[in-house]
Amino acid sequence: MNEEKKRQSIAITGLFAVLFILAISAAVAISPTGNSPTEKTEAVVYQYADGYIVSDSPDFEDYIDTSGSDGIREFSELPFWIKVSVILGTLFSLICLLKCAFLIFGKTDTAATAANSDGNRKTIYDAVCENPGVISVEISELTGINIGTARYHLYVLERNRKIFHVKKGGKVYYFRNDPAFTESRIADIIIARSENRRLILKIVRERPGISNKHISDAIGIDKSTVHWHIKCLSDVGAVRVEHDGRDVRIYPIPSVS
Repeated sequence: MNEEKKRQSIAITGLFAVLFILAISAAVAISPTGNSPTEKTEAVVYQYADGYIVSDSPDFEDYIDTSGSDGIREFSELPFWIKVSVILGTLFSLICLLKCAFLIFGKTDTAATAANSDGNRKTIYDAVCENPGVISVEISELTGINIGTARYHLYVLERNRKIFHVKKGGKVYYFRNDPAFTESRIADIIIARSENRRLILKIVRERPGISNKHISDAIGIDKSTVHWHIKCLSDVGAVRVEHDGRDVRIYPIPSVS
C-alpha cells in the first residue's frame, strides 16, 4: 500500500512538473523581444477633416503600417534562443509524460505485481527460517530471486519484525525473529556454516596461541582468508587475538560450543 501511494505521489509530481515546464516554455516563446510592456508612451491625437486618430507614436506617418495584416513567420525564422527553448521544453515534457504514463497506466497490473511481490517475500522468509544465519547471496541462490530484489524483501521483512540480522566479520547473517536465537546460539550457527571456520577454531583450541601463518599452513588456505575467519570468530566471541610485537597469537574462548 505504501509503495502504491509512493507511485501515485511521483506521478502527480511529474504531471505538475510537465505543466510547469510547458507554461515556462510557452511564456518564453511568446515573450516580446522589444520594449517591456510596462513601458508606456504618451498618447498623441491627430486631427483630420473627417475625425481624430489617437496614437502612441510621436511620428504618426512612420507608425502606420498600411501593408495589411501581420504576416505568418516560419519556425525557422524565429530567433535561435526561442527555437532552443521550445525544442528543449518539448523534449523534456515528452520524457516526463512518458514516465508518468508508465507510472499511471502501470497500475492496471498492481494486483498481479503485489501478489508476485508477496510470493517472493514469503519464499525469502521461508529460506531464512529453514537456513538460520543465511546471507543475502545464499538466499538469492536458494530462491532464484535477483540479489537486489532479495535484499529489498529482506529489508521489508526486517522492518516488519519478521526477521533480524547480525553483522559479524564483515558479513550480514539473517535469522527468524525468535527469542530462541541467543548470542551463543547465533555464534554457534555462524561458525557451523563454514567448514574452514570450524577447522580454524578446532586448531586454535588444540594449539592455543597459534599464529595466522601456522593456521594457514595447517589447513592450506591463504593468510588473508585465515585473517577474515579469525575476525569473524573474534566478533562472535569464540577466540581472542593478542599482539606480541609483530606476531599475532590466537587463543580460544570456551563460551562457544
